[in-house]
Amino acid sequence: MLYIDNFDKKIKTFPPGREIYSKCFKIGRSSFQVLIYPSGEHSNDSDYVSVCLRNRSRGEVKAKSKFTVLNKDIEKSLSEQIFQSEGYDNTWGVEQFIPHTRCTRNDLLSNGVLALQVAVEVLEEDDTDNADLTAKDAGQKLQSLEKTVHIQTGQIHRLQEYIEGMESQNKSHTNELKTMIRHLSLSFMRSSSTHPHSLPGITIECPVCLEVAGPP
Repeated sequence: MLYIDNFDKKIKTFPPGREIYSKCFKIGRSSFQVLIYPSGEHSNDSDYVSVCLRNRSRGEVKAKSKFTVLNKDIEKSLSEQIFQSEGYDNTWGVEQFIPHTRCTRNDLLSNGVLALQVAVEVLEEDDTDNADLTAKDAGQKLQSLEKTVHIQTGQIHRLQEYIEGMESQNKSHTNELKTMIRHLSLSFMRSSSTHPHSLPGITIECPVCLEVAGPP
């Protein structure tokens, strides 16, 4: 269903060949679009409203359609047609669908609104195109997956380099701590041999009796 507001004004302001188009809609695997020309598709149809059905699928479609002004006595049908995917043959329609003399609020328009009903029956669809689309989609998904893997591999390499750097720093710090502990141990041993009962500047108390403890 298509509802076009102020259609009586549009037939006065739209030149021939200027269309109003619907959103694309799907029937099965096929996509279509409806085109309405308020002042005709061509200059010799400028006193009529033209309506067309366009194939927006990637492949060939065989279909038939019917255009109806809702609740009025206007109905035009398109017999079976093969809609190509591109070019002039992808669109079929009724060039002189309704005359401008009937596009009034007292006749076909309700408060200036044209209510157009479009019925489409799909008879055949091009499976080859859908197979090509499936293969294309699979190829695109594979490319996307390869790109994702490449990015994640780079991130993993950077993380490995970061971890190796951290391990190297930790190893360096560990070696420094071991050296400091070794030097402190040597200093402690020297101090113990020189002052067996006390260390200069160091007081070690027993946590139980609180008396000063001597080595060892």
